[in-house]
Amino acid sequence: MKRIFVGTLSLATLLSITLRAESNQLNNLYESCYKNGNVRSCATLAIFCGQRNSRACNLVNTASGAGIAQINYYCRERNNNRACNFLRLVNQVGGPRNLGRFCSQGDRQACNALNVIACYAAENSRASRGPRCILLH
Repeated sequence: MKRIFVGTLSLATLLSITLRAESNQLNNLYESCYKNGNVRSCATLAIFCGQRNSRACNLVNTASGAGIAQINYYCRERNNNRACNFLRLVNQVGGPRNLGRFCSQGDRQACNALNVIACYAAENSRASRGPRCILLH
């Protein structure tokens, strides 16, 4: 009985350490994607999301949502046609999650679109402090 308990405790400890490491990796990817506009980090989060990692999906949706919200601001409030056209194209391909999947498969246009979203997400996270993203101007 003691061996079973110790084995179960060891397994639980190992799982806890593994989950904590995965959580830290996801947090680092999120920070890099959302705050720094790193498209590779955004794409990696999207890949983890595609592998049914719900936390990665939440993080990539938050980051890409911030980028899309910022682009939408330029579309609606600033009457920027390039921003509006970009939003239509993102919707046609099924959103940022699909872009991440296509980018991971080597689609350069999808990677470029993710780069635009990441850039505007980083702008959104800085609350208009620092350099602005001008990719759709």
